[in-house]
Amino acid sequence: MPASVTSTGLSSWRDASVPSEEAAKSAVVAPPASPERVLPSNKDRFASSASSGSRHPSSLVGTHLDEVIIDATVAGAYRRAFRSFGGSFGVLLVAGTLAVIIGSVVGWVVGLALQAIGETQAVSPIATVCNLATQALVVTPLSNGWQYVCLRVVRGQGAAVGDLFEPYRGRLFVTAMSSLVQALLVALSSLPVGIAFVVVVMTGVVPLGGTRFAEGDVTAFLTTIGPLKLSGLLIGLVAVLIPPFIVSVRLSLMSYLVIDEGRGPLEAAAVSWSRSRGSVRLLAGVTIAGGLLIASGMIVFVIGVVPALVVFFLAHAAAFAAVTTRQEADQASRQPTHTFEGLA
Repeated sequence: MPASVTSTGLSSWRDASVPSEEAAKSAVVAPPASPERVLPSNKDRFASSASSGSRHPSSLVGTHLDEVIIDATVAGAYRRAFRSFGGSFGVLLVAGTLAVIIGSVVGWVVGLALQAIGETQAVSPIATVCNLATQALVVTPLSNGWQYVCLRVVRGQGAAVGDLFEPYRGRLFVTAMSSLVQALLVALSSLPVGIAFVVVVMTGVVPLGGTRFAEGDVTAFLTTIGPLKLSGLLIGLVAVLIPPFIVSVRLSLMSYLVIDEGRGPLEAAAVSWSRSRGSVRLLAGVTIAGGLLIASGMIVFVIGVVPALVVFFLAHAAAFAAVTTRQEADQASRQPTHTFEGLA
């Protein structure tokens, strides 16, 4: 043992290496020791913690934790969504309406321009390029901007209508590429099962071809195919839909990661897949519940689909916030609490 290590130093190190009950409790909410990326949306709200290198809400000073911590359950996400909907109705209404109007006007102008040059077919090369450009430069950025507005609302960060245009503040290309990467990964996930389904159809296991039925003659089709093969067909269709649904759920955090945390397309895909691990049921439950809520809005009253959509996006943003907070809490709890004071 080096002579520079005194008995006092050993005693100090030994006491610090065995944390007290109070220290163990505080370790759960202590900020990570290593420097981390500070979320852009947290800088204004959580300035006190950002200055110390912490993004964890539990270390906030002067902030009510019930305004920050979101219950990581489907019910908790929708509770926060309904509460936020009432508290920020004006901002949500103006931002959502503005996004719809801009998208509609741009689409209308593009359609008029295509008609003026004689490109009336939707599948023509020029029309395809124009539609893809509109999607990449208008629809996708406004959609991500809307999600960013919802995220700031559920976090209680004083969302403004101008947050709708956050992707246009130096993140336009990254936003468009992130959406493309997400779409490609979801499409690739259905490829293996889709190929198997096509092989089953082509080999005649499910005779979809060879027999002509009158349009709408469902009875004749069901009678010909038989109950056993019909069951196989339905199972195959469900099997085709399951992989892309799971992948889309795992990658559904990408838009928040790109805008809120400033990540690149590939990094956002990797982080979304990692961060959603252990929260697939939460994210899938929010999505399924949102679909049922939107369907109910259409059944009860057609215009009810609008508030249902807003509540769904708020709930999904709340789920992202809850998943992120839970991950940061887990990382903070794993940080070592012993110190080496007293060692020369």
